[in-house]
Amino acid sequence: GDYRVGEIFYVNQLTGQVSFNAQAINFGASGSITLDGPTGQVILDATRVQVSNIRIHDNNIDSLIGPVNFFSASGTTTLNTTVNVTGNTSVTGDAIVKGNVFLGNNPLDLITIYPNLTQDIIPGANNTYNLGNKTTPEIWNTAYFKTLDVDGITQITNNTISTLTANNDLRFVAAGTGIIHVTSTDVKIS
Repeated sequence: GDYRVGEIFYVNQLTGQVSFNAQAINFGASGSITLDGPTGQVILDATRVQVSNIRIHDNNIDSLIGPVNFFSASGTTTLNTTVNVTGNTSVTGDAIVKGNVFLGNNPLDLITIYPNLTQDIIPGANNTYNLGNKTTPEIWNTAYFKTLDVDGITQITNNTISTLTANNDLRFVAAGTGIIHVTSTDVKIS
């Protein structure tokens, strides 16, 4: 017939169902429960829970074979604390980041962008940030622009340098005792 130890342990002979009704199960130094199934094994002992290739112990979730995959029924996995990644991170779909984004924490860190940018790059405050830095030896090699608008006053486009504010002179000023040289076989002043 059935096998029963009080209300704590019960085996149904007809179905093979095993039931535990205990507030705690104490394992010895090497004690464990192993449940064999058709596709894997579940191991439960005082130090770990292992389901097939996934082991949970201490503060770790380990994969014994292959990657650890997180799938949620809603399609969204939420991590509500700070996440530190030591290795590389690959994103297949879109990456939507809210809040501040810090790329690198060292001047020697590299940022590489392969695809074309598809929107404007706008600074967060007027007359505050620079593109490059003239006090360091690293400078941009070549800048390619269709139009260069300098503070809404001077514009360089195609083969024309012009002022954008009415009645403002366009001045070419050399620093110190420097001389402005115009090299051309034909100079026309109108």
